[in-house]
Amino acid sequence: MGAFLFLIGLATGCFLGYRITAVYPTCLIALFSLIPLAISIYRKKAPVFLLSFALGFAISFLRFPGEVGKGEYVGVVTQVKNNYFLFRSGLSTYYVYESNTLREVGDIIKIQGRIAPYQSPFYEGRFDFGEYLYGLGISNRLYIGKAYPIFENPIRLRILELKFLSNFDNNAKALLDSLLFNRKDYGSYPISIANSLSLVTVFSSSGMLLSLFMRFVKRVSLFWLDEKKGDLVCLIFLILLFPFLFGKIGYYRVFLCLAFKIINYRFLNKRFIYLEILSFSGILLILINHFILYQTAFLLGYGLAYMLFFSRGLLEDERKIVSKIKTMALVYALIIPINLSRGTIHLLYPLFSVLSLPLCFVFALLGGLSFISVPFVHTLNFYGSFLTKILEGMRIFDFSISLPPLGGYAIFFYYLLLFALLILHEFSFHLLRDSLLFGTLGLYMLSLFPIIPMFTSSVSFINVGQGDSILIRDHFTSIMIDTGGNLSFDMASEVLLPYLRKERIYKLDALILTHSDFDHSGASSSLLNQFPVSYLADGNDDYPFKAGPFTIENLNIYGGEDENSTSSVIYLETLDMKWLFMGDAPLEIEKKIINDNPSLRCDILKAGHHGSSTSSSMEFLKTVQPKTAIISCGLGNSYGHPHKAVMDRFKELNIEVRRTDIEGTIKYQRFSI
Repeated sequence: MGAFLFLIGLATGCFLGYRITAVYPTCLIALFSLIPLAISIYRKKAPVFLLSFALGFAISFLRFPGEVGKGEYVGVVTQVKNNYFLFRSGLSTYYVYESNTLREVGDIIKIQGRIAPYQSPFYEGRFDFGEYLYGLGISNRLYIGKAYPIFENPIRLRILELKFLSNFDNNAKALLDSLLFNRKDYGSYPISIANSLSLVTVFSSSGMLLSLFMRFVKRVSLFWLDEKKGDLVCLIFLILLFPFLFGKIGYYRVFLCLAFKIINYRFLNKRFIYLEILSFSGILLILINHFILYQTAFLLGYGLAYMLFFSRGLLEDERKIVSKIKTMALVYALIIPINLSRGTIHLLYPLFSVLSLPLCFVFALLGGLSFISVPFVHTLNFYGSFLTKILEGMRIFDFSISLPPLGGYAIFFYYLLLFALLILHEFSFHLLRDSLLFGTLGLYMLSLFPIIPMFTSSVSFINVGQGDSILIRDHFTSIMIDTGGNLSFDMASEVLLPYLRKERIYKLDALILTHSDFDHSGASSSLLNQFPVSYLADGNDDYPFKAGPFTIENLNIYGGEDENSTSSVIYLETLDMKWLFMGDAPLEIEKKIINDNPSLRCDILKAGHHGSSTSSSMEFLKTVQPKTAIISCGLGNSYGHPHKAVMDRFKELNIEVRRTDIEGTIKYQRFSI
């Protein structure tokens, strides 16, 4: 138990230091830490927990971002993906973009280039790659000028992988690349279906598949060998797999647990139980690289292992089918936040995963044998088509529920709660366990109802990258101005709908499309197909109209030859402030509006055309006198928005500037009855 408490203290301290600037996670971690602290006091292990907690807190601040600027850097490649690799030079690690890179882990190279803070476009509710890199301890990007190899890993796996994959059709290729090499092409047909069913982790190279493979090797070896020799055979297999699985957290967990188990059996007379062996492996990984703790693969892998251990009493049942159902439910409990982060619960996920896992295991096993021998082209193509058909069948019976998506803090709280419940169950604190469980469930069920909208009004400038989308809500009246748009993904499905559900909005009273530019209305068709909208305003003839307490008028009654000149300009009052939404209206439209409305004023101005120099003239700004200007644009956009001249005007007039490319979604909210 001492090793487990040491690991919990180490992890809790690391997380507290990692999230120290965020109030809610810090409070949650502090509250959670009271549970293992109480258990450590009860077990007379308080010094162990407190020491590891302090150690974790201290090492969480060990970050080495590296110096910004030009220079020459020598280092090693530590991770490789399709279009980038991670490069460690000295104590610092950098993100390096290289299209279709063929670098290998272990390559030592010299790079002449420039280091700058990492910046990447991000969208409301979508995966934040910058945050992911920060969790790996990476803050800077290294731009390559020239690169010179000093030492190249003699095993050029990616070249071998691409050559191997070229033998197969598209379905088999996508599945093999994901299951064997953990490179997922979400644009491929089978992986896109698996992703829609939340089964993409099952169809990936993971510690779960590796554990199944080692169990298979162990069972085969037991036909000829005893238990101890069978473990040695498994360890030899894992050593042979090292070049192929280097850098995989699941591999490290399986390898270390097996190595510690063999040491425990052979030299320590079974002194330690499985809980301690598992904890030793986690402690070692964190001490080697504490950033590993913040990665999903570590949390899910160790989380599942601990959950199965602490719930072994719950899972035991004479009826095997009941025991398996309980295990499925437990695994489902672990995966729920991943599903809910996208606002969807797949009710048949446990069944689908149980059906898919053995099929994926056999396919991966055949694929692996084929990779190290000769391509089983016809067999794997047939099997790939078969797996794709299975996924198609599952999609027919996919019963899912749309719920408000869980944010990062909520997911963090969920896992803290889950492990707290299991620990309380293990130590027989049943009253506290049940109170915590049913209290939290009650609060969550209550949160699904639109209680907050009942007492609040808000205006949200949704971060849609390079584009506009504004949500205006007054209690239960909701209006959206523009939808944004992106050619790479469905903005409505992946950004707008999750945000609407998060805000507990289940219909729009009006959708206003200021004009037909794609960055303003590109997601409108998808949104209208998937979400109830009572009124659509996309032309001058649709104004004025009334929605709840709002009477919406378009100040641009002039129009013009180009698209931006036809952009609607909306004025309204809410939150005890005056708001002016300029769309992409150009300078000449601004001039006409203030000539006809010389007394027009606003507190908040949605700057025209994303801060372009074609809008926001000095004359216009002096007339409307905004206190704050909101610029909705994409980070590092190719248009140069916002323009320096516009920013200078705002500065000269002492107008506060807020930008979605820097802050993300900008929300104003007020409590009201």
